[in-house]
Amino acid sequence: MVLRVAAVDAGTNTFRLLIADRDGGVRHPLCKVQRITRLGRGYQRDVGLSAESMERAKEVLTEFSRLIDRHAPDRLRAVATSIVREANNGRQFVEDVFRKTGIDLEVISGREEARLTARGVLQTVPAAGRAQLIFDIGGGSTEFILVDLDGSVRACMSYPFGVVKLTERYFAADNQPSSGYYSAARKHIDRYLDAFIRELTIHGGYPLAEGTVLVGTAGTMTTFAAIDQQLEIYDPGMINGYALSFSRLALLQEKLWKMDVNQRRQVHGLEPGREDVIVAGGLIALAMMERLGFDRVTVSDDGLLEGVALSLLTGNL
Repeated sequence: MVLRVAAVDAGTNTFRLLIADRDGGVRHPLCKVQRITRLGRGYQRDVGLSAESMERAKEVLTEFSRLIDRHAPDRLRAVATSIVREANNGRQFVEDVFRKTGIDLEVISGREEARLTARGVLQTVPAAGRAQLIFDIGGGSTEFILVDLDGSVRACMSYPFGVVKLTERYFAADNQPSSGYYSAARKHIDRYLDAFIRELTIHGGYPLAEGTVLVGTAGTMTTFAAIDQQLEIYDPGMINGYALSFSRLALLQEKLWKMDVNQRRQVHGLEPGREDVIVAGGLIALAMMERLGFDRVTVSDDGLLEGVALSLLTGNL
């Protein structure tokens, strides 16, 4: 009997679904769907998730539920990340989702999110005798994973800053950000990078080993890779393993920063719905590369979603 699994990644900005059989694996899925829900839009610390954002998310999960029922998987794992972890009405959202869709969202920790992300990335960009630093810029949090030469994970770290939070705090929704706000956002990022470097040092990972490869996954880096190739139709095969230099990323970032969101919508490779958050994502990536001295990053389309699916296919949750 062929094992069939379904994985759901309910993120702060994007929801994704993957359905795969053991024979085809996550690289050849039966179904793969992505929807930008912006669950984190309008989030307030004292209120939590906004009613409008939760309704958008539940509509998408209803769509996912129909697809899951159609494919009848043997195993299902659906994970929720940063914004649901933090929201004081996160538990209520999870309960509402289950009642409406039958999908039981598992709110995972930042470290578990990082571990699963590494699992997804390493099947696409294996360590191959070189240490790796993997980063995942999400909507509400950013994860870092240090992988040793043998492919084992030495440390997983998660910090509560991401593209949606940064955009809503510093950048206007429909205009190019001012240089003052851009500088303030960079200082905000640097505070978290200071904490990351301290924690990395504690784990014996900093200074980084010579030859360490930087790998970026999730929407910010895959979008920049698509823009750099001017992809009119997104193709994961053109993204996995794509190398993007610091200088090229900085040039793309400068061009996008000078545009308003309407102009960004015309850029080939920029996924609709990311036009207002892409500058925040680019700023995080550039700040991290600058602080750690990386001159290039390898991009992986595979990440958390694929890691969740692999955990089901292998039975190693």
